[in-house]
Amino acid sequence: MKQGLHPALWLTLAALAILAPFVIYPIFVMELLCFALFAAAFNLLLGYGGLLSFGHAAFFGGAAYIAGHALRDWGVTQEVGLLIATLATAALGVLIGFVAIRRQGIYFAMVTLALAQIVFFACVQAPFTGGEDGLQGIPKGKVLGLIDLNATVMVGGHALPLALYYFVLLVCAGGLWLIYRTVHSPFGQVLKDTRKRSARAVAGLRGQPLQADRLRALRQPRRPRWRHQIAGGGPRLADRCKLAHLRRSGADDAAGRHGHHPRPCGGRDHRAYPA
Repeated sequence: MKQGLHPALWLTLAALAILAPFVIYPIFVMELLCFALFAAAFNLLLGYGGLLSFGHAAFFGGAAYIAGHALRDWGVTQEVGLLIATLATAALGVLIGFVAIRRQGIYFAMVTLALAQIVFFACVQAPFTGGEDGLQGIPKGKVLGLIDLNATVMVGGHALPLALYYFVLLVCAGGLWLIYRTVHSPFGQVLKDTRKRSARAVAGLRGQPLQADRLRALRQPRRPRWRHQIAGGGPRLADRCKLAHLRRSGADDAAGRHGHHPRPCGGRDHRAYPA
């Protein structure tokens, strides 16, 4: 019998998320939501897939650069920028996964680290990324041309960016739901079985090395083809949300250095400096 969270707990979590910006600094809560989605996506790869990746931040930073460039220079809306960043970094996930999934253990981790460093130095050197200063002046824009993410609501003498907060909350909740459905799908069961080295999860592979199970699972019809690509979807959404409220993107995101950030509100001079 499947065990899950009690509906009352789900309702409590939803109520806390809705009321959080009225009690806690909204920018801080949005930051927590973004990194929660990033951590959940990494857990999909490591906790369920058994693959230790040191390069997951490549998706995190890559999505921010692509979405930021599309919003600032192409003038697209938020939902279009989200779609462009997701598709572009999905292609990056296919490329990285194609190279890295052929190795196991520490070799897989080192390959992902090397590929992430390539992405990092490419972000620093590329002319459209702003180098070490990162992208600046990224507009928030509107969602579906109707909801202005720059709008604020005065509550208790404080201007709260509620439209932006609930947009980030909705995207992060959608990403977490997608990860949940992936884990509880037949593909997710394959990941858990192969990680535990239990009975062969894919028919016709008895006696084959475990890595063959994993490669066959990636090729099964009617299932997501690339485990690395699926796990990379969370960081793409996470950094896309982070970009929306911080309005800047820097190379530190692509390198996985998230410990230092400039002040996230109150002006346009939001820059990302190397840690």
